[in-house]
Amino acid sequence: ITLSQNWVPMSSSLRLLTRLSMNTRRPRREVVCKLKAAGASWIQFDEPTLVMDLDSHKLQAFTEACSELESSLSGLNVGVTGFGFDLVRGTNTLDLIKAEFPKGKYLFAGVVDGRNIWANDLAASLNTLGALEGIVGKDKLVVSTSCSLLHTAVDLVNETKLDKEIKSWLAFAAQKVVEVNVLAKTLAGQKDEEELQYLSDPGFETPLKRFRGVIIRASNDPDPDRLKNPDYDVLVHGEPERNDMVKYFGEQLSGFAFTANGWVQSYGSRCAKPPIIYGDVSRPKPMTVFWSSRAQTMTSCPMKGMLTGPVTINWSFVRNDQPRFETCYQISLAIKDEVEDLETAGIKVIQIDKAALREGLPLRKSEHAFYLDRAVHSFRITNCGVKDATQRGGEVGGWNRPRIPSTEEIADRINKMLTVLKSNILWANPDCGLKTRKYAEVKPALQNMVAAAKLLRTQLA
Repeated sequence: ITLSQNWVPMSSSLRLLTRLSMNTRRPRREVVCKLKAAGASWIQFDEPTLVMDLDSHKLQAFTEACSELESSLSGLNVGVTGFGFDLVRGTNTLDLIKAEFPKGKYLFAGVVDGRNIWANDLAASLNTLGALEGIVGKDKLVVSTSCSLLHTAVDLVNETKLDKEIKSWLAFAAQKVVEVNVLAKTLAGQKDEEELQYLSDPGFETPLKRFRGVIIRASNDPDPDRLKNPDYDVLVHGEPERNDMVKYFGEQLSGFAFTANGWVQSYGSRCAKPPIIYGDVSRPKPMTVFWSSRAQTMTSCPMKGMLTGPVTINWSFVRNDQPRFETCYQISLAIKDEVEDLETAGIKVIQIDKAALREGLPLRKSEHAFYLDRAVHSFRITNCGVKDATQRGGEVGGWNRPRIPSTEEIADRINKMLTVLKSNILWANPDCGLKTRKYAEVKPALQNMVAAAKLLRTQLA
């Protein structure tokens, strides 16, 4: 069960919840029955929405959902036996547990970070576990990861080219499983030399199973002129030299390291290999100036410089020995240098992508202002030296999905931007890169964007 944060009226949310609960009652019961028949002794229901600042009607809806769930599973001899907590990012969770954890329940203590790839501070984790043991008792405490391990790469044993010192600081999913086991055994007064050896040398063989992934690469289209259109006001050179929008810049900045097989799920079925930011970030030399300025010599149309913004480059595995925003500021200064070099080279339109600005927003509303202040400041650093004549664009459409936004939809989005921006400074752009889309999707979408721009120019004339 996952409650939608868009349910606003209490009455409608409860009606919707009741309808959903009734529709899923039989499938839930069938799944639980099959799990029990297969020998499952624990069934975990994830409720990540509970970490948010929920309104009273959403909490009521959640209570109703739990009651309905318990009712639908009556007769199966199941009930709430334990609770799991993220003790890595949930900085106040320990105090809450001390104040009011229910007696007789198991506590799954998520002390191993499931979202980053740095090795666990075993001594600090043991201190936390010792405090929890005093609250719930040794027999009710279970060592766990803070969340699913799908956010981390699979196994360090596959990384044969990483710097040895950097590698010694890391723990991928396979190593995190071992960390959980080592912590649990140490808490129980046991010691496993084999697992301790594995943590210090991931190449050391243990019974852990290895997993392999299949990677499919898309080839470049053989017809680069296919999208030529005289109605396009600004062009982009296509970026054939680039790989991932984060990795490409990380490869040219200091303070970054890269894996050979560190694939993680990005969204849907798409995967990425996030860089590792292990040190201070700086720009040794220009990164995109050659490509953009060279492409500009081949057309009379403005050629847009394309840069990934600092918050989005933080889509990496970021060092955890300093505040994340300090790393972001370092990246901002590097991008600022690139912006100024592009201007010097004659590039008059520069786009600084901030795709991850919203995704980095904290779940707690009380933390929003702090995050947004630093994220926006990071962006302002990148273009604080920009000339007044240098242009920027507004992003329209839903280009990261297999759909074609209509002319009317794009025009509506542009009109919304015009409520806060003057028409003579607004450019309409796709809201992301087009590399993941097929030409059958891209071409009509671009045609609709051009038609929307023409329509609004006529209306504003």
